[in-house]
Amino acid sequence: MDFSLSTALLGSLLSSLVLTGAMMYLASRPDATASLRWWTAGFALLFLRYALILLKPYIGETASDFLAESSHALSALIIFVGTARMMGRRLPFWPITLSGAAAVVWTAIAVYWIRDFFWLALPLYFFAGTVLCATGVVMFRQHRRERGQGYGLAAIGFFLWGLHKFDYPFLRPLEWFAPIGFMMSQLATMHLSVVLILIALNRQSRRAARQSDRVRYFSEHDLLTGLPSRRTLTTILDRAMKNSEAPLLVVFLDIRKFHEINEGLGQKIGDQVLRTVARRLYDTGQGHDIIARVGGDEFAIVVHSSPEEEALGALLRRITVDLESPIPIGEQEIRVDATIGVAYYPRDGRTAEEVMKNAGTALSDARRSGVRFRDFGELRSGEMLERMNLRRDLFGALKREEFFLVYQPQIDLATGQICGLEALMRWKHPQRGDIPPTVFVPLAESTEFILLLGEWVLDQALKDLARLEKAGFSLRLAVNLSAVQFKHEELTNAILRFLDSAGVSPDRLELEITESTVIHDERFVERVMDHLHRIGLQFAIDDFGTGYSSLSVLRRLPFDRLKIDRSFIQDVATDAGVKNIVEAIIWMAHSLNLKVLAEGVETDEQLTALKMLGCDEAQGYLLGRPVSLNLLIDRLSREAGRHSTESI
Repeated sequence: MDFSLSTALLGSLLSSLVLTGAMMYLASRPDATASLRWWTAGFALLFLRYALILLKPYIGETASDFLAESSHALSALIIFVGTARMMGRRLPFWPITLSGAAAVVWTAIAVYWIRDFFWLALPLYFFAGTVLCATGVVMFRQHRRERGQGYGLAAIGFFLWGLHKFDYPFLRPLEWFAPIGFMMSQLATMHLSVVLILIALNRQSRRAARQSDRVRYFSEHDLLTGLPSRRTLTTILDRAMKNSEAPLLVVFLDIRKFHEINEGLGQKIGDQVLRTVARRLYDTGQGHDIIARVGGDEFAIVVHSSPEEEALGALLRRITVDLESPIPIGEQEIRVDATIGVAYYPRDGRTAEEVMKNAGTALSDARRSGVRFRDFGELRSGEMLERMNLRRDLFGALKREEFFLVYQPQIDLATGQICGLEALMRWKHPQRGDIPPTVFVPLAESTEFILLLGEWVLDQALKDLARLEKAGFSLRLAVNLSAVQFKHEELTNAILRFLDSAGVSPDRLELEITESTVIHDERFVERVMDHLHRIGLQFAIDDFGTGYSSLSVLRRLPFDRLKIDRSFIQDVATDAGVKNIVEAIIWMAHSLNLKVLAEGVETDEQLTALKMLGCDEAQGYLLGRPVSLNLLIDRLSREAGRHSTESI
């Protein structure tokens, strides 16, 4: 072995030792990537190759050639595996193993039997060159995805090193090429070692940053639902309170009897229910509200809202309707509802912790009291305390028979005769006197009491309708259903039971539902409506124009009648714009084969305008105030007598 070749080998060995040692140190760290460990193993084999060539005088030429060239082929293969791992790909075990074994077997055959360097080197170096060029291709593809990370330099190094392998079998026998070839290989490996170390360090740094981000995300979010955690909610609330004095509503809710789902159906089903509830709450807020999971089955919602009864009622109805829609899991449907507690900023606290604590207190009080809703203000202010007492009185009012029904006539505008009635509920409190439905209905909807009250209304109204029919008056009876009632699973059975008990034909009963009831779960609503409609019941969409006013909903669902909200009727005779809207609503309803009824008619001018626009029916104080059943029968009898006299 001449001096120049020995010098080149010794230089290659020392530089490989330094660079491989650096790579081994980095690969031994706990945060090292799998690709770096594979690269380290590949360059360690390359260092072993140089050492084995230098040890040729001591271990024998044949053994040295076999071990050195085997290490050479395997190093290229292992470096390729490491690069693939960097791309996130796990190469199949058997093809890699068989390729490595084939290279070793061919080396043994060439060294021990053929004993010709050219035939030893030609397939072996072509194999190594192909693998190194393929590694260069992988690096180049990564460079196109992530520019500026060193992948381009690595690709160039692998390409040059791989191309050098192709010429080596032909030039290696030339005496002058041997030291130059080793130096070229060493320059390529040094270049690659440095670049790969830098790439590995960069990837480890970015992975550490991603891990840090993941740790921060998981510390700030709930793992099951992906919603912000209680701590994150506190931070967001604090920031919002510092940046603005605008009022905020903090809603705490928990799923009632969730432990029964967990214990009866298993934790996996319980987790699915929690994820579905989280998604529905997020959809309810349309991405604008802040939704968080603050406990096992507890969620929080933060809304920009002032403490107004109407706004709060709308939000609570929206949440209740969304949550009570059946949750399909496998072949079964699970129904859940919630207990809710609310607090306001700045009314109920000046810090996030204080407002959240008070919302939690309201939720706990609602659970203890067996009600569905509690406002923290009810626990401390006189006005709120009055409302809380009123809600408490609701439970006994039904037993004490303080509720009663009145009926408002609906007039056929073509004939001027009564064609239907709307049942309206009233509450005569023994101490407070008459309490309007706008006050006690929202209170009833915040508890399970609305279901009992709704059943009582249906039962009593159908019994009164039976009395009317016995008196000789055959009319349509409209009964309002709240969203909570409509979503209750026993609704259909209750209606059929009351119809049968009263002996009333189903086609005499009309159920009025609002647009907001429909829009939150159209498929469920459609299924219930179709079933009841086939039985013979009629449906009216109430307060049309104040909600979503979806034409597609009217087209798909089996409505018979559309009721225009009183807010449009007030100005129909004086405002051309309102008149055009009402006319458009009537035209649209008629095109869908729906009757149109105008609510809140109070003047002759309004009535005349509605007739001119083609409205079918109307109700309001001008046409008849809500009256008791006995007074209604008296009016019907008088009108029947007058019509019979006129016909004579």
